[in-house]
Amino acid sequence: MTWELGVVMAASLLALQLVTLVTRRGLKDELPYACLLAADLALLIFAQATQRQSMMVGVAGTLAALILVFGPRLADRLEHRAFARDDLGRALAAAKLREILAPGLGAMRRRRQLANLVEARAGGAAQVLSRLDAELGAAREGKLVNTLLIERATVLFLAGRFRECVDATRKLPGDWPAAHPVLGAYVVRAHAELGELAHAAAILNIIEEGVAGRDPGGLSLLVQARLTLLAFAGRQTDVDRLLAGEARTMLSDPAAQFLHDTARDRAGQQLAPAMGPILDDVAVRTAEAARPLIRPRGRAPVTIALVVANVLVALVATRFAIEPQGSVLIRWGALFRPAVQGGEWWRAFTAMFLHGGPWHLGLNMYALYMLGRFCEEIFGPLRYFVTYVAAGLIGAIGSTLNTQQGGLSVGASGAIMGVLGALIVVLILRRGTWPERWRRTLLWNLVMLGALQIYVGFQLPMIDNAAHVGGMLGGGATALVVAPGGILGRSSTARALVAALAVALFVGFAWAGVEVARTPLERTFDKLPTRVINAGGRAWRVPAYWEFDAEDDVVRDPYFGITLPREPQAPVAADPALRRLYDHIETRAGSP
Repeated sequence: MTWELGVVMAASLLALQLVTLVTRRGLKDELPYACLLAADLALLIFAQATQRQSMMVGVAGTLAALILVFGPRLADRLEHRAFARDDLGRALAAAKLREILAPGLGAMRRRRQLANLVEARAGGAAQVLSRLDAELGAAREGKLVNTLLIERATVLFLAGRFRECVDATRKLPGDWPAAHPVLGAYVVRAHAELGELAHAAAILNIIEEGVAGRDPGGLSLLVQARLTLLAFAGRQTDVDRLLAGEARTMLSDPAAQFLHDTARDRAGQQLAPAMGPILDDVAVRTAEAARPLIRPRGRAPVTIALVVANVLVALVATRFAIEPQGSVLIRWGALFRPAVQGGEWWRAFTAMFLHGGPWHLGLNMYALYMLGRFCEEIFGPLRYFVTYVAAGLIGAIGSTLNTQQGGLSVGASGAIMGVLGALIVVLILRRGTWPERWRRTLLWNLVMLGALQIYVGFQLPMIDNAAHVGGMLGGGATALVVAPGGILGRSSTARALVAALAVALFVGFAWAGVEVARTPLERTFDKLPTRVINAGGRAWRVPAYWEFDAEDDVVRDPYFGITLPREPQAPVAADPALRRLYDHIETRAGSP
């Protein structure tokens, strides 16, 4: 992994982020942020055009791109998580961080709203309402008026003035809960407190049709609103059952206790007959929504184990060298095509855990962690492990068969692209499992991510695109067979077969590890196809991939730094293993 690749990847991220701002029509509210993205993109284009990728301009531009693209997302996630758990103080701190990383009117308004909510909860609701009323009196723009009305209704809710809160929302457009699910969840509670369960159910239905229904980050808010409706309807059995399951992980302890107490106190109350089927449907949707998308922490053991294994191998094998030498990677099991063609197929396993430096490792592990956890939650640990490894092996086969690529390849990206392909297949096949808008949005994002990755691979010859394409296709094909709802199905026989496949693949890794330990470089070279090259006044039998330098009249290995007929140079002379390999090759090469 070189800085050239880092600059191209960073520029692609910035361009994609700018396109996202334009397509979601958020450019006006986030214009300063868009200017920062454009300026950094121009800096990276300059670095690429002037071949300064590894100099200060390229390094600084790449690091800035990572901060600008991923920083606001992290702040958003922290804010949403804190807000869902009713921790307004932490939500405000995250909003301030986001305003620094992605400045603009939208970020400023969000930070100010949270500051007002914190003040209102601390007993300053009257002062906040007074300021908002003054701003409403001076506001003329429709969008600003709606923003202030939403903020005012939220403050009224926090002050416990439920009737005024409900009345305030009547001045908003009819579909406001879809665009503002946080206030919508508050109004569900307000209606429920007033005994207006039918109105609460109607607001909940509008929320589900909006952003909260297609955004996994908003699912906790949606589930909490559903539980609130069930609790105020006195559905104690449903509430306690859901709180005993995975839905509990989305709630703070006080919120869970409040819902339990409310459901207990209101159990047995008389409801309108029409509410029964509505509440039954809400209970079913809550249980189904929590199952595939929400998992307690620590429920992705295979993903975590794979990340740890990759990092440990990097520490032991390459010692986090900036650009590990080809000889080191080959010695530790890289996908060295001449060796694979010579019979060392076990390298297809080991190459998945080797990387070309910290950049390569870091980007791959980030992608594995983000995609792998989600895939493992849907597939289950064993099916996910089988899909990951099968995709990596198919990617390795594609890489080996690609004669246009260089002779050396490492990295987990083929397997990771397989995870992406598997998710695309599952999202296409399993319609109805998730909220439809959310499913379509995620599917589109994954397709765009895969297309971008393959496009970048075609632009940079150092990227093994054959492994990426092969891995993506292999992951998709494997998902058709082993994914829940796939060809194998969910029967006990299917589970046993998946378990057997997982064991076989794990044994394959163990076998590959043993082969790495027991295969010195000399044995690997003895298996390679050879050819005779005349250099230095004599004929040499050397591996077929060796290069002839007519100017110096020598033959050399492009990966190990070995040159014949010259004396070995550093690092060959300083490395005992390479020195032994040099002596071995020189002896064998002298007998054509």
